[in-house]
Formats: sequence, C-alpha cells, structure tokens
Amino acid sequence: MIMRDSKLDTFRRKIHKSNPLWRYVVCRAGVVAVLLPTASALAASHEMVINTFTGTDGANPSAALIADPNGTLYGTTTTGGTSGLGTVFELAPSTTSKTGWVEKVLHNFRGGADGAGPVAALIADSSGILYGTTMTGGAAGFGTVFQLKPPSTGFTTWAESILYSFKAGKDGASPEASLVRDSSGTFYGTTYNGGSSSLGTVFRLTPPVSGKREWTETVLHTFGDSNDGSWPEAALISDSSGALYGTTATGGGVQGDGTPFYGTVFKLTPPTTLNATWKETVLYRFKGSLDGANPQAGLVAGPNGVLFGVTVAGGSLVYGNQSGTVFRLTPAPEGEDLWKEDVLHRFTYGGDGAFPAGTLITDASGTLYGTVEVGFQLGGTIFKLVPPAWGKSTWTESSLGMAGGADGTNSIGGLIADSQGTLYGTAMNGGSKNAGTVFKFVP
Repeated sequence: MIMRDSKLDTFRRKIHKSNPLWRYVVCRAGVVAVLLPTASALAASHEMVINTFTGTDGANPSAALIADPNGTLYGTTTTGGTSGLGTVFELAPSTTSKTGWVEKVLHNFRGGADGAGPVAALIADSSGILYGTTMTGGAAGFGTVFQLKPPSTGFTTWAESILYSFKAGKDGASPEASLVRDSSGTFYGTTYNGGSSSLGTVFRLTPPVSGKREWTETVLHTFGDSNDGSWPEAALISDSSGALYGTTATGGGVQGDGTPFYGTVFKLTPPTTLNATWKETVLYRFKGSLDGANPQAGLVAGPNGVLFGVTVAGGSLVYGNQSGTVFRLTPAPEGEDLWKEDVLHRFTYGGDGAFPAGTLITDASGTLYGTVEVGFQLGGTIFKLVPPAWGKSTWTESSLGMAGGADGTNSIGGLIADSQGTLYGTAMNGGSKNAGTVFKFVP
C-alpha cells in the first residue's frame, strides 16, 4: 500500500480541497455537491496552460483553486516565492487579450511566525477575505491558520494575519487540508499530526469574543484509538445537522486475518447538550485490496446521503496493480454503523492512469470528474465517470485529456469548473521551469 514515509511525500500527495466554486466557499451547514454542467457540455475538451510557475512567483501547486464571480482564480503554491516557502497567488483573465491571464503574488510566506508550506486550497468569505492553512511555520513551527485581507482603496498590498499557530501538542500539528466555515464564522479542519496520539485531529476555531483578539481552538476529536483512523489529510464536509464527514489516509484497526485496515471514512456528530463531546463513528474501513486503500482526498455528497470519494491505492489483489479507486458509500440501514461501499471504478497503472489524489466534483447528471496523478503517458489524466444507463450497473470511465511536459505533470489538487463547463486545475510539476502550471480544459 502507499504509505507516507517522508516530508517530501507530504508535499507530493496533497488533496485539499474545499468546495471549489466561490458560491460554496462561505460554507453553510449542509453536505455540498459541487455542480457542473452536464457531461454533454464537456465534449471535445482541449487543454490550455494559463500560467507556468517559474519559482520566484511560486512553485509546486498542490491544491485546488477557487474562483470569484469575475472568473479570477486564487490558489497556493507549496514552495517558491521570495523565501522559497510558498505563496498565495491570483490569476485574472487579461483585459487586453481574450486568451491571456495575469498572475499576481498576493503573499510570500517567510517561515517563522508567518507560516510556510501551504498545501491546501483556500476558502473565502463574502467580503473577499481569503483563509487557508500552512503545514509548517507559525509560532511553534507546526503550522498555522491564516487570513489574507484584500487591499483597502488606494492600496495594493494584501494584509496577512495569523489566526492560530499550532503547538504540536494535543491541539494538533501540520494541517494539510483546507477549512470549512459555518455561518457564524467558525472554522473546522483537520491536522495530519498532533493530538494525544500524534495521529491527527479534527479541530474547531472560534472567532474572538467581543473586545478580544485571540481565536479559540478546540479539538473535537483525536485520532489514534485502536479501531480509529489516523493521519487525516483532506477537508471536511458537513450535513444539515452540523455533522462533519471526512477521511483518514491510514488506520482503522486490524482485520480478522491480522492485517491492518488502510484508512477510514468517518462521521463526527455534534453534541446535543452543552459541553458534551462530539461522537465519532467510523462509517467504513478500507481493507486494502479490491475495495481500495489510503483515501487521501475529501468526500463529495450525492443524493439521499450518498458519499463519493477516491482512494489513492488498492483496487486490485495484485500489489503492483493497486492504482486506486473511485468509490460510493451508501448510508447504513437503521441500527447499523458500517455503510455499504461500492467501487465504481478501479484504475490500472498502464491503462487509464493511477493514484487519484484530488477530491471529485460532480455535475447535475451525477457524472463525476477528477484527476489521477500518473496517466498512461506519466503526466496525469483528467477523467470523467458517467453513471450507468437505466437498468444497467456499470459506470463508464473516460479520459478528457492528458497533462505532461510543458503542460504540467502530477495533477493532485482536484478540479473546479465555471458555469460554461470549463475545468480548471493545477499541476504540481512540469512547465518550462518544472515548477508546475495552472491549466484549463475548454469544451
């Protein structure tokens, strides 16, 4: 199975992905399905690189983008910039060219208290303030939650401030996922490390009370129990009751034959009484073979409470062919805990690609779209997965395009789409400086 063994891999396989369309960024209670135009609107797509990173303006983007109502894109790079520690960038359509885009670096991370190594997507509020996480840096060096305020009238500089610095103790460490924000302005997120077992946490960050400046962090759940998951990497989603859903990349306890489980899908239910604890329920434990292994991406909600996701490994009984899956989870029958998993597609390394690491998006017809890190030309592939026709059971997978070389390679951040069905994404490597690209696929 794919297991994490270094900080380099921490930068390589990122899936952070908040709900990507701007209208969903101010997260309200409710499991969110990102809607695209129907699959027929995406026929005959072609790829266009709209930005190539050079290093000085950032390098190695590993997260999905977000977009404002004007079509301006916002994102993060994990490295590069003036200090080599990552950036927040803006990419706006050119006002003088129909095909050109203008990039602007909004913030260069400096390390230290400022934070470093953003590997998650941004979210934004209705005033255009951007929020995100850094995996390292901060007052104790274990990551931050930050905000970037747009410049005031007559100014050009965005103002960064740190809302919270993780201390690497029970409060968590190394946040690798984007945030979820509720209607009160409270944030929810995950940390990859930290907690009482150093295997990650789910946390809440509450705005300052009147007259104060400090945000309050509360750990809602610490991973590490014998049957629990470990190392959550992806963003959470929520339902109308305020319950949170997510994945852990590993963990889940031990199977009957003594082998470990390879990651989980979990639910956190809010308390019904004041000061009570949140209840965690493991909805599914991955066995590591045909059903998939190591879910590193977030979930997307379908009708009737169904959840869709991907695993970066598994899908085959043969180790070398375990290239990942797309799965569906159906709510458990009344009185039961474990949900029913169906594998909708199994990737083959030498065929349709391998290692789906980005959160899926879906259109109004239920078609799913995503990326695999490695395609059959080793550059990565955008894929779509079409639901079965009436009376059938097989989903149909096809590639919309390839990335490679100057186009970019290793697309691991997931996709977003505009109202015309154009897909936008990032490639972590490739481009003229091998520092990554931003691309779009146009119908």
